[in-house]
Amino acid sequence: MPFVLACAETGLPIVRANPIHIKRFAGAIGRRAKNDRLDAELIAHYAEAIKPSITIIKPENIRLISDLVIRRNQLLSMQTMEKNRIQILPKSSKIHLSIKQKTPYFRVFRVSEISLPHPSLVMSLSWVISAISKLHL
Repeated sequence: MPFVLACAETGLPIVRANPIHIKRFAGAIGRRAKNDRLDAELIAHYAEAIKPSITIIKPENIRLISDLVIRRNQLLSMQTMEKNRIQILPKSSKIHLSIKQKTPYFRVFRVSEISLPHPSLVMSLSWVISAISKLHL
């Protein structure tokens, strides 16, 4: 992603293409690229023939919120896995009680509860937070 962001900052157009589409395109025109030079020619020919749309890079504040939502979903998944692991432990063992007492409790915050690192994010992303809360995250 740093390369893509650097290209976007300098104003270079960026196209994010599905590699499967390029591979199928190569098969359709009867080419099987086997080295970097042939791959580059094939990708250039694909871009010339198909003319894929230019990818628009999201603004930084939207990318930050997306990262927060992704991390929140990871934490929710981890929390569920840990709860499931505790439930399948034998109830009669001392291990179960010991693990249950020592398992850290963590609360997964709603995106609207998180203090954002940059003040402009709060003002410019209120509509994003309301949209995310409608998704019942």
